[in-house]
Amino acid sequence: MKTPCIKSIFLCLAAVLVLSACGSYQSANNTTQLIEEREGFLPQSVLDENSRIRSKSWDFLYDSVPELYDWADYIDRKSAGKAHMTSMAFTELRDIYNYGEEAEYLGKYYSIYVGEQWEDHRVNWAWFHVNKSFTEILWENLAGIYFLTLDEWRESPQYLAISSMVDDGFTMNKVTISDLLPAFIFRINRVDEQKVPDEVLEAEGDYSDQFYQVFIAYYEQPSVVTDEFYFGTQEKISKSRFSFVDIDSDGIKDIEIVAGMGNANSLLKYYRWDNIQKRYNEKPFFVMNAADYQIFPDTKQIGCITFSGVDKTQTA
Repeated sequence: MKTPCIKSIFLCLAAVLVLSACGSYQSANNTTQLIEEREGFLPQSVLDENSRIRSKSWDFLYDSVPELYDWADYIDRKSAGKAHMTSMAFTELRDIYNYGEEAEYLGKYYSIYVGEQWEDHRVNWAWFHVNKSFTEILWENLAGIYFLTLDEWRESPQYLAISSMVDDGFTMNKVTISDLLPAFIFRINRVDEQKVPDEVLEAEGDYSDQFYQVFIAYYEQPSVVTDEFYFGTQEKISKSRFSFVDIDSDGIKDIEIVAGMGNANSLLKYYRWDNIQKRYNEKPFFVMNAADYQIFPDTKQIGCITFSGVDKTQTA
């Protein structure tokens, strides 16, 4: 089953390519350039080169800033589908200075605007700038006074403020689970209990305080959702508690989730890859120190954790 939510997340990149040619920019030259391209006044060779620059700029930005997927999902959820994330990539190189033109000259960059698009207005989120060799990205504060590298930006108060606002989930981009399978995108969203299927609530509701929905899409075709399932945890999780391991030694990585942690034991859940169905099993295997504990009535325990919290004994 495909849901509107995930389609809005992953179709965002395709929508960006359409919306990008329709916006205005602070530079009159860029605005004129966009109008001329739209009306066909520029030679085809120039149009082709501009299209190449925009595509490379977007690809590099989305690979380098996977947080954009989280932003897109947050905007879609917050607005109940009435708004979406949009971005505009500009093909004219811009001179970038830190703290004004009399200060440090940083070089020439292509600019990319990221915002929240409503029917009748737009809300600014960020400006990014990609150098002409597509090897570096700068983030610009909205006042245009200073620019930060991505590492510096991720340490800034502005980044922390946005992250705390949208932190209802996370994205794992370009995950390779096997050399024989394409790379995937994993989007993990925290969801309200009323959205969780009854069978998951019956199995996990007694011990879970948080519920998540996992969407999986092809990295090369981000609009194609290949799989989805729900799981519960005892507390809020982050990327550090969602990983990929080959638990059954079949050469394909399974999903490992740290669903709960205590002083003496942890609960690890595994969603195993079904190579016949080409998807992950919806019901998990698990590892816990309680031998008679079952997450689902028809699943079996595949191991236990000793009180050291380290040693595992496989029993499957």
